[in-house]
Amino acid sequence: MIVIEESLRAALLAMSEVTDLVSTRIWDEWFRSDTVPAIVFEIDSEDRENDLEGRSGLVFADVNIICRADTRSVSRALAEAVRTNGTNEPGNGLAGYSGDFDSWLEDTVPAAVPKKEGSNAYWYDTNMRFKLSWTENR
Repeated sequence: MIVIEESLRAALLAMSEVTDLVSTRIWDEWFRSDTVPAIVFEIDSEDRENDLEGRSGLVFADVNIICRADTRSVSRALAEAVRTNGTNEPGNGLAGYSGDFDSWLEDTVPAAVPKKEGSNAYWYDTNMRFKLSWTENR
């Protein structure tokens, strides 16, 4: 049975352009440290469906991937590494990924987040929303 958090983290860790920027700072819970750049991902929803042959076990999930850095340009570069793994070709990164799960990018939104309440210092995030699908009993 697939544990999507483990499979997603493993897929991101297998992308050299991603790990060149974040090493192993890829988490499935909120940012564990202030060391950036880093990635956190959240499974926003999971919908269980039947496949085209009527069998159960097909899962669709909405996943938010946040690429955080000290500068907007590094945050955007990290998001591009997640999207294409440095190849400029979707399918080599998470956009168009096919493996334990299939993935496609729905949208990307930049954000500036204050490091502390009332601070003029910011984290720069690139929020990427993906749709993932997989079969539970793989």
